[in-house]
Amino acid sequence: MKNLPVEDRVARDENNARSAQAQAANELHNFSHAKILTDFTMGITSTQKSKQDYDKKKKMSLRAIAAHPFHCMVEVEMETEKIPNIYKLLYANIHSKSNEILKGEYGPINVLSWTHPGIQLALTGDLDEFHNIKVHGLTLRSVKPLARAKFTRVLPQISGLYEPGGSIRQEEAIGPAKGLKAVKLDMTPEQVHAFISRMDGMMLVTGAPGSGKTTVAFQRIRFLFDQQGERSEEGARVEYLPELTKIFLANKNLLTYSHKFLVEDLQVSLQIVELVPEFIHQYLEEVWLYKHKARPRPRHISDLEQRAREAVFGLCPASDLRRCWRAYETQISTRLSEAHKADWAVSSRNGKLVELMQRLGESLVTVSKQPSRDDPLRSLVRMDSVFRMVRGDYEGLRDQMSLNDRDEFDEAFQQWLFWVYDPLNTLKEHFQENFYEAELRIKRGTAARIREHEVINSLRADWEKRQYGPEEEPWLAWLLRFALPEEPDPPNRFRQIPWALPLLEAKSDRRWTHVVIDEAQDLSTVEASLLSSLVHPYGALTISSDFRQIVSPVHGMTDLEAFKIGGSIKEQEVYQHFRFSKNMRQSTQISRFLQAFYEVAFGEVAPFEVGDQFEEIKPQLLLGPAAFFPNIIRQLVTVLRLSQKVESIALLQINEDEEALIRLRAALDREGVALAPIWEPSAEAGQLVTTSVERIKGLEYDACLVLGLDDVERASLNFTTNRAYVALSRPTHRLAMLCEEFPRLIQKVPRDLFEVKKFAFSSQSKEVK
Repeated sequence: MKNLPVEDRVARDENNARSAQAQAANELHNFSHAKILTDFTMGITSTQKSKQDYDKKKKMSLRAIAAHPFHCMVEVEMETEKIPNIYKLLYANIHSKSNEILKGEYGPINVLSWTHPGIQLALTGDLDEFHNIKVHGLTLRSVKPLARAKFTRVLPQISGLYEPGGSIRQEEAIGPAKGLKAVKLDMTPEQVHAFISRMDGMMLVTGAPGSGKTTVAFQRIRFLFDQQGERSEEGARVEYLPELTKIFLANKNLLTYSHKFLVEDLQVSLQIVELVPEFIHQYLEEVWLYKHKARPRPRHISDLEQRAREAVFGLCPASDLRRCWRAYETQISTRLSEAHKADWAVSSRNGKLVELMQRLGESLVTVSKQPSRDDPLRSLVRMDSVFRMVRGDYEGLRDQMSLNDRDEFDEAFQQWLFWVYDPLNTLKEHFQENFYEAELRIKRGTAARIREHEVINSLRADWEKRQYGPEEEPWLAWLLRFALPEEPDPPNRFRQIPWALPLLEAKSDRRWTHVVIDEAQDLSTVEASLLSSLVHPYGALTISSDFRQIVSPVHGMTDLEAFKIGGSIKEQEVYQHFRFSKNMRQSTQISRFLQAFYEVAFGEVAPFEVGDQFEEIKPQLLLGPAAFFPNIIRQLVTVLRLSQKVESIALLQINEDEEALIRLRAALDREGVALAPIWEPSAEAGQLVTTSVERIKGLEYDACLVLGLDDVERASLNFTTNRAYVALSRPTHRLAMLCEEFPRLIQKVPRDLFEVKKFAFSSQSKEVK
């Protein structure tokens, strides 16, 4: 088969396309779901649910094959754990969710899902070379591609590209898509390596803007759904289902941006997507059942004070998590040592019960002497550990109570436990001991535009009233998550105490088996630790991140350490880091400029290669007085609108200055420029987006006009250089930088990578000279 002429391959594939289409249509016609009889008292079982899911996936796959039989072909030699070497002819359909074997005239027709590891390896690997899959948990061990083809059409005739063989009635190529790209059959080798790396554990994907981090992270969801049946028996320890999967986003704009890709291209419901702040707020409300008069801050504070407070809590290094946990353990131990004085311990008039209560109190005092631990999951004063050590006395006491006494005791004991494990008191004590570092974070996060001591005093005043704000909620949720029990069965934990893990559905004790975190650098360390602790220990955690793209001066982190504090996946061998190196978003010219800018700005070799998808004009640096910017912007927008390649245009501030942007928008309005609402990340046709880098993190536009590069080196805010880098990485086709003076950073970039134009106006005309 290796030396089969291309004409014969084409004839074979056309014949198989007709046969596959006909059989898929026939199976659809005869398709019937097996009737499932359920016990109305128990509901549907997990086995019945799996059968329903299988039938649904199969029907969707048959529909896809009947509409368009397949999109690629590979001939391979494969090795599995049971078969040492076998030749296979495989096809793949980008809309299929299952691997279907259909009957053809000359034998079986294997039409697989595009997520199949054999398909992906065969499409990206070198022909006639074995590619080993040294991955625990997959039945497939190696693939040797012999021939392959990608099709733009298979019926009534093949149109596509064969290797070997060349182009067959190739149709005109479609230009690069905008937004997240579903590169299902067009991944780079490094993307495929990450994509199929393994079916559990933590996968970290880093890389330059436009290198496909988010695409591959999200596509891994589909891979785990579709290919979990390809795992070996020892690798199949958890089940990957939509209801057991969660995507966490830190930015609402990313939700809108990801909608089409998730729903239409990957058939993933948006119900599995959570915005981090909203999730944490809801989680805290569900688990903090008794707050001892703690309440959200009722008064309004200024935007500047809000950002200053966010800097206090949102810029903490990972080491602060360990220090805060030690403070929490100290509080817990101190309060447990006073258990014999608690109201519940002396509340009964029944002499026998008083004796049993005192015995439980003494046991709790003994527990308070446990040594402290840095790792929250290994702490000996978590409620699970305390319950196990005092269970005999606790259950013995409750067994001797009447029903009414037991209810009163359970409520009193619950309230006492929430006092022992009060997260707000720990937060107060920890940060009051570290206010010097907090003041430094305020100064860096606000460019010293607010008096740090005033913010600190305001925080102190709120804590004295037991008030807290949204910036403190992640810390409160984090402390409670590790304090509360992980034991799902209520009889095996203190009564009336909630489960530490989010409930997936009514009466469910299952944990999420796959958690995906996109743009992880935008999380605070405490958010990262909290989210990574929620995944099943034998499940999958997928993280995409680029720490050079942290743009908020008051919120974010610069390394991965926080994910290892309290992280539920403990086996070190299941941590894998993949670095994507190719810029696939931008024109070659913008990519070259961005690469040089990175090396100048950060003093190190850029971690990405120049993209080669398409050619465009060089980036432009436009120099002149700021008073002329509105007219220049009008002219640029007018010219850009004439290009068929440019639909979306964004004017980006590197530093968020609302007053300056409002003045500029008023001037643009006088120039007749149609504007989208201020700060909105998208626009209607013909409108110009006007926003800041911080607000459009993760998005892209056909053309970008960047303001503020000449202020970068003078800025005192955190991560200003990062914001400049992110701004320059947003455009795909055109980049223009408007400055009053030649930016020092740009002076060091080779001049052949960009054009410099100085503008001025004649007295008779408002057109640029």
